[in-house]
Amino acid sequence: MEGIFNIYEPDFYTDLNALTNLAKRISGRRKIKIQYTQTRLIYTNGPYIYLPTKFKKNLIYSQGFIAHESGHIGYGSFELSFINLSKSLSKKYALPQNLVKKIVNVVEDVRIDMINKARFPGFYNYLRKYTLEILPEIKKKMQLYGDILLYINLFMEDYPDFQLKPVFPAKEMEKEDWETIKTMKKLLLKSLTPSTSIIISDQLCKILRKYFKRKKVVVKRTQRSGSHYSSNRSTKHGNRRSSDYVILDEDATPEIKKKEMEEIELSLPKEANKMADPFYIEDVDFERAKPISIFEDGEEFISQMENFSSEEEKKEQSNIEKSSKDTIKALEKNDLSHDDLKELLENLENLEEENQNRKVKCKDFESSLSDFDMEYSFNDELESKEIHIDEIESEYSNDFKQKKDEEEIICIIDGDDDSDKDSLSKSFLDNILDLIEDSNDEMKERFIRLEALENQKMSSDKKYNREVIETNIKDDQMNPINITSKEILEAHQNLIYRVKLIFSTLHNQKEYDTHQNIGRLNKGFIKAITSNYTYKKCFTRKLNQKTLKILLMVDISGSMKGKKLEAAKIAMILLCEALQGIALLRIVLFAGDFDARNILVKDFNENADLNKFDLFGCHQNINSNLDGISLKHEASKLDGNEIIIVISDGQPAGRSYGLKDAEDEIQEVRKRFNVFAFSIDAKGEYLDKLYGKYWILANSSQKTDLGEKLVQFSRIVVKEFFN
Repeated sequence: MEGIFNIYEPDFYTDLNALTNLAKRISGRRKIKIQYTQTRLIYTNGPYIYLPTKFKKNLIYSQGFIAHESGHIGYGSFELSFINLSKSLSKKYALPQNLVKKIVNVVEDVRIDMINKARFPGFYNYLRKYTLEILPEIKKKMQLYGDILLYINLFMEDYPDFQLKPVFPAKEMEKEDWETIKTMKKLLLKSLTPSTSIIISDQLCKILRKYFKRKKVVVKRTQRSGSHYSSNRSTKHGNRRSSDYVILDEDATPEIKKKEMEEIELSLPKEANKMADPFYIEDVDFERAKPISIFEDGEEFISQMENFSSEEEKKEQSNIEKSSKDTIKALEKNDLSHDDLKELLENLENLEEENQNRKVKCKDFESSLSDFDMEYSFNDELESKEIHIDEIESEYSNDFKQKKDEEEIICIIDGDDDSDKDSLSKSFLDNILDLIEDSNDEMKERFIRLEALENQKMSSDKKYNREVIETNIKDDQMNPINITSKEILEAHQNLIYRVKLIFSTLHNQKEYDTHQNIGRLNKGFIKAITSNYTYKKCFTRKLNQKTLKILLMVDISGSMKGKKLEAAKIAMILLCEALQGIALLRIVLFAGDFDARNILVKDFNENADLNKFDLFGCHQNINSNLDGISLKHEASKLDGNEIIIVISDGQPAGRSYGLKDAEDEIQEVRKRFNVFAFSIDAKGEYLDKLYGKYWILANSSQKTDLGEKLVQFSRIVVKEFFN
């Protein structure tokens, strides 16, 4: 039996299948493919991941590479608006696009690796093991060619020998610049989002342009006068110094190259932070110089420049891509200082601390409610903005009109105040912080969807015996959000009045209504003619008498965290308040992983309890949702005359549960009931499939839009009620 297992070689296709499943899990792409090719590069273009044939039998390292490249796809590198970002930074800092792309690549490599370090530490350690294996060679090449970007990559990933300020022969890096780079590292590791990556790339371009030299490429085909990259030789071309050139010698033999390299390496310092002056070449020369490689044949390294721009057609931009474009636009004509970066970092740390403090148990929530106002200053600012926006949208408040006029006068008088500049700077910084927060929320949502895909079976027709667990909000484990019901009611009185006015027509007890534009002519027709139609009560319509009952279902999955959850609570409370005395309302929150969880807040025959409303938030242990299952279960209890309203952000994401599953179940419910969706930051393509034409899309970051969409939504519900 000795050596019997050595008879058989490892099954390559089994390994490839395992690697492909890993790529699917991290990237979220079901049709992704892996190809081993005769190349020294490791990269992805979206549909494919390419690895050198050298690693075909090394499953350990291949897993590390696949996890990294799949992360670029799944974690948003292809949603950076890469081309726009490269052009924008190139124009802003007068740098060639090839250098800007390298900088973005380095930042994205760090971001992806740090996400994998948290989510898949084993795969990250495989990649780090390979990097440590070739680290001596990396150090030599980095010192020889002044590869400051590679140094920053290793610095940000905490490799021990690469934590000191870099030293260049020609120009010393300023202490403030290195301190800024250290702050960038902290900021990136605190918020591993595409928007933060764009901010760090912008700042690196601003700092590193001081230390990069510009060089031209000269192709030398006859006579030998220098090494493969002879930036330290005394060869002259015309009146220019050789340091102005990168000499590409096509006649150099491998033996000559090796000898020259050995001579140069002997003079390299032992300290990793001491290196040659960094340089760049213009885009035109970059195309000619592409065959130039830092590494000799057989010496692969993962940090290769990738073009994060997929050629595939997209039906619709993702939320991550929209945030990326907003961040690029915000930085085009504005700049961040080191102090600004520190302030952003401090705010993110405070928000992280606040999120930890919010995880209080239900029984302690009411006692700690009074402390929230002092503790969450950032959310207080958002709430004050809500009050102001609600005043703007009101057409019925004379007091507000007077206040608005006074504000306009003050604004004109103080227009030349020097404090305006500080105000603009503060506004810009607040905008950047909002973009980072939005990007954080979108990444959380992305991780939830990737986790859902991980457990999804390839066979779509497999049925699961799922349960619906019913609980009461008083007895469940909730993470209440900061904004209280009382604050919402006080801040949105005008909006409540408008919505109540719309719904009040539902409570008309008359059998006939003469306030109609169409219907049967009545005896007032003659009066209408003689009054030149100033009298308009000439049509009569028989009213369809109904007792209105509404089932309101609210999504509390993890993807709703942040502003979307605040918007959902506002919409829920405003609808409840506006419908008092007009309709019977049942409110159910829903979440779910494998089984659905329906959490009762208010039943048809119960009065609204603000204490229950203030327990509203995400569930402590459940981050996904099973829209169709929760909705179908609640609909089974109804008579058939009720209206169902769903407040959600769109696509379902439970374990082995996707859009198609929810679509089938919601369509079944819609056969018996009118189902309306008040959707927050969702995708239109999902909403059409789930709810047909009965949906309104609101933007959680725009409070005015939220209010107007709620009014518009109320009108749709009333119109369909009478039809």
